[in-house]
Amino acid sequence: MVGVRSLARPIRPRVLIASVMQLPSRFLEKLSDAEFPVLVGLRGENDRLETRGGMYDSLQVPPELENVRSLLGRVQFEIYRRKADELSTLLQRYMACAAKSGQYLSRLKVEDAERTRELALEQVLLIAAGGNYVRVHADNRTYEIRDTMTAISAKLDPSRFARVHRSFIVNLSYVRDVVTKEGSAFVRLSDGMKVPVGPNYREEFENVIHMRDRLSA
Repeated sequence: MVGVRSLARPIRPRVLIASVMQLPSRFLEKLSDAEFPVLVGLRGENDRLETRGGMYDSLQVPPELENVRSLLGRVQFEIYRRKADELSTLLQRYMACAAKSGQYLSRLKVEDAERTRELALEQVLLIAAGGNYVRVHADNRTYEIRDTMTAISAKLDPSRFARVHRSFIVNLSYVRDVVTKEGSAFVRLSDGMKVPVGPNYREEFENVIHMRDRLSA
């Protein structure tokens, strides 16, 4: 299971043709809620695969050339349909964020050598909880702001920042990848820093990263 997920996630195939009887049930459950890959099951003459989760279509083995051509035509149409639906969702989210962009902070006021300065959010790598303060990591320095994680999270543009843990908010521009190991997950930032992903934030954050990667693909 771990090997299949670790290979499939970075590659993100558009179509997966496999014997679904041999795939782990947990993997099939994940596919049933995923846009990609489009799953095609290989079946013998007497196999019935209609109830297998996440499967779009099936192909009898050994396959005949005409059946393969017909199947690929249906799969191609399904891929375009799903990509169109996904693009529509992305555009709706973009328009919603654009409409609210004026409500979010563009700069943070921080204390620096007993004076107040404004820090552009593009410079912010990470925001971490610290008692009655939050610690802002930017430009290889750390600044403190008297605020709460919940309050500052509500002031940040969700298309640029994501809360990954009750104690951490990351700038999506600096997220290199998400690493899963032994059931736990952490974010690796561009400077090499590793930030844990809390279980209550993991699914939503992985969806955000997936959408970001789809836009940049």
